[in-house]
Amino acid sequence: MILILDERNVLPQMLLLGLRRYGLEGIHEGRIDRAKARLSQTDLCLAGELSSASWEELHASLQADARHIPLLLLSELAVHEDPPPETEWIGPPTDLDAFGRKIVEIAGKLAPALLERPGAGKRLPVIQTTGTIEENVPEIFGACHLLRLSGSLHLSQNGAIKTVFFQEGVPVLAHSSDEAERIGSLLIREEKISERQLHDALKSQQKSRKRIGAIFVDQGYLNETERKLALQLQTELICLSLFSWAEGDFLLSLEDRSFDGGELWGGEAPERTILRGIQMHYTLTRLAGRLPPPTTRLRLTPRFFNGAFPVQIVPQPLLTLLTRGTPTIEEICRTSRMGELESRQILYTLFVTGAVAAKWD
Repeated sequence: MILILDERNVLPQMLLLGLRRYGLEGIHEGRIDRAKARLSQTDLCLAGELSSASWEELHASLQADARHIPLLLLSELAVHEDPPPETEWIGPPTDLDAFGRKIVEIAGKLAPALLERPGAGKRLPVIQTTGTIEENVPEIFGACHLLRLSGSLHLSQNGAIKTVFFQEGVPVLAHSSDEAERIGSLLIREEKISERQLHDALKSQQKSRKRIGAIFVDQGYLNETERKLALQLQTELICLSLFSWAEGDFLLSLEDRSFDGGELWGGEAPERTILRGIQMHYTLTRLAGRLPPPTTRLRLTPRFFNGAFPVQIVPQPLLTLLTRGTPTIEEICRTSRMGELESRQILYTLFVTGAVAAKWD
């Protein structure tokens, strides 16, 4: 068994999905005491974001284990002068498929027993996982983006169903059971079509089974540019509306699917969408518990500097504090001159998109 010890919640669950895609079984624990209880069944241990205390306990437990369980480091943990045997640094995963392949490769060298079960090491074209929405929609979107997932994310709440399609971590299309968020209703509100034109297009769709947007173009109600802009607006509205959901369920399906260029949303960077969703729907009450304790020091990650993150979304006062040292969350909220709510909204965005992490002393 592969054990992932990581004090985050959503992203490690996605990593388990990456393991399952390659026929590997794993489990995630966020608490060191529960993880230590599973070491006797563990063939390979992956350590993600941990506090110093948790890392110390894990280090001591692995040092004392006579089986020399291989340890893979997924974050910038403080590596001791005497690391446990078979320790290897692989860094934060940035592509779920590549992560699965890498673990198969490492298992072949360090834990070959993992590859003995039927199907181990072979990639599945489609695989699914389920979970619950618990004030964590930003983390779900952030994990999908960070791990460059391709597939569909189905979310449900009180009978409402919304689906977001991702391609390499970018939301490219969205559907909703809410009549107000359907493309026809949206175009009527934008005064691009009339109710009569929508009625005629829906009748035509029953015969042709074509997408409603394509029918609008065929019938001359829209040109191709207007159709793409409407899809972009629809995807944006549905994605942003999901950040208001405090509870519900989700089904994530990884699929090898290519979208036609005409379907794709050519909108803003996913990090900006996540920030907008948080700013629209997350109050201080909803943000409670989403960040580490106020005295936690923060560090910018390599992702912030390597061009993968749109740094322009970070206001200059906060950017100055982060680039000049390792301030605490409390210090940022007090001295950034942006106010506590805005500071926490931006910090939460930076956390879920992998731009900052806790710096444990």
